[in-house]
Amino acid sequence: MSDYNQNGRQEDNFEPVDRFREETAAEVVPLERERKSEGAKPIAEDQPENRQIDTKSSIGIFALVLSILSLLIMPIVLGAAGIIAGIYARNRDAKTMGNWAIALGAISIIASLFLSPYL
Repeated sequence: MSDYNQNGRQEDNFEPVDRFREETAAEVVPLERERKSEGAKPIAEDQPENRQIDTKSSIGIFALVLSILSLLIMPIVLGAAGIIAGIYARNRDAKTMGNWAIALGAISIIASLFLSPYL
């Protein structure tokens, strides 16, 4: 769509922008002072507590996953790893998941010892 004018220069013929009718919007994010006035905690205060809870639960979940996998494959190796990770999780205040991981790891090892002659 380019033409050359009388001086030899190239001219671009663009369509006018006026014929487009677009609707635009922007997201509105509350400022810090507005959040404080609403009674909510600032984001910076929530982060250390969330990190501590996530660390506890992630160790417990890891131990539990190891113990559950030990029921399916490599019961001696993964069961022992699940027991060790479960003890570590219990010491890190993830007591419920740690106890479950220890119990499932022990059950997996004991079951594999009794059932291995039959496989």
